[in-house]
This record gives sequence, C-alpha cells and structure tokens, in this order.
Amino acid sequence: AMLVLGYVDPHPQGDIEVWYSAQQEVLKIQSGRIVGSAGLTTDWSRVRFPAAPPAWGAVPAQGAQYLRIRDEMPGYQFDLVDNLHLTAWAGLPASKLPASLPADTARSYQWFREAAVPAHGQALPPAWYAWGMRGGVATVVYSEQCLSPVLCLKMQRWPVQE
Repeated sequence: AMLVLGYVDPHPQGDIEVWYSAQQEVLKIQSGRIVGSAGLTTDWSRVRFPAAPPAWGAVPAQGAQYLRIRDEMPGYQFDLVDNLHLTAWAGLPASKLPASLPADTARSYQWFREAAVPAHGQALPPAWYAWGMRGGVATVVYSEQCLSPVLCLKMQRWPVQE
C-alpha cells in the first residue's frame, strides 16, 4: 500500500507522523516505530514508552533495553508489556529485502534489531530498522515491524534517495 503523510503531532519523546492509505488505514510512526494503527486486522490503539528508547545514533554497543506498553484490538487487550532489546546489527537482516531496496543501498545503512520478550505470552517477531540519511536528515528509511505474529509490515520511505 502507498501511504501519504497527513500531519505530524508533536510529542515529548519525538514527533509522531500520521500516515493514511487510500483504504482508510492509518499508521502512527514515532522515530520509525509504529505507535498506533487503525483499519488493519490487528491494531495497536495506543502505545507508550515509560522511558523513551535511545536515539538511533546513540544506541550503546551492548544494546539497550526498554519497555513498550500497548493496547491491541480486536479483543481490546490493554496494557500488554513488551520488554524490548535493541541492538545495532552488522550486515543485513535475515529476511528478504524488497526489490525497491537494492542490497548495495541497504548495506549503506546502519541496521538495528529490536526483539521483544513479552510478559503476556507469545513474542512478536523481531523488528528491523535501517537508519540512514534521507533528504539530508538521519532517519529510519526502512523497517519491518509486526503488530501480531501473522501481521508484519515492511515500510520504506519513497523514493529511496540520499
């Protein structure tokens, strides 16, 4: 799906971009992470971080741990706690990258893996983030994130360019 940026909400832990699709789906993205969704088969109606995750350029060599608390629909599961571990990753993720992200371009980015160890049951698959320059600004340019074990999204800024 192609999404368009609707607006940006200021937030103390970083601005939240609100993206819309033609099928009336909504994604809220903060520092490259999904922090809200609507219109999908699984939605995160609210996500909070008691302490902000580290900035991408400041992730310690040993990685960082932090909590994500989320409310999930359907079934309104609330206050699901994910203990997240973020690490810088040497090389590319194990998953197949889309044709729109050539390997040479992908290798030019700094990759991060964010794995969740939930306190409530089945863990979500790890998330992957490519952090690099786009339009002269360091940002997450590509990510793979799952809202459930069976709903995973690959998101890429378009067009891919420096």
